[in-house]
Amino acid sequence: MSWLDNHTGIGKQDDSSNPFDSDYQIFSCGVEPLCNIDISTTLDTGTITVTAIGLNYQWINCVDSAAIAGETGESFTPIVARDYAVIITDGACVDTSVCVFVDVLSLEENEFKGVSVYPNPVSDVLNISNENGTLVSMEMIDTKGSVIQGIRI
Repeated sequence: MSWLDNHTGIGKQDDSSNPFDSDYQIFSCGVEPLCNIDISTTLDTGTITVTAIGLNYQWINCVDSAAIAGETGESFTPIVARDYAVIITDGACVDTSVCVFVDVLSLEENEFKGVSVYPNPVSDVLNISNENGTLVSMEMIDTKGSVIQGIRI
């Protein structure tokens, strides 16, 4: 007969046959759901996609685990290079994927030819030169991915 067979109920017990210290407490356990969520993701051309479809999702920034507002779909295309993960909920089961680094800084060759932004670093005034009209709009984004300022050129 085991120690637990002799000690039922909830609360502190002081039996010397306790394999734990005298302050060990026994608590009732409810029936928890068996959770087996596929938390794998794929990364393709700057977009992260979950493998488990048809569930509830919340994409997060891995820097501070903050939820990304409005990003609750099966895929996410970030605009700031960093690590991201997704919290997947299936009924009472919740699990989080591993963080994936997404590099959003890659550009097509000559995509911004004729565009200059100076000085770097900037203190008061940022100058933008748009010699060939390539740049039509611009957004300033903080480190959390929030748009600070958007302008049309």
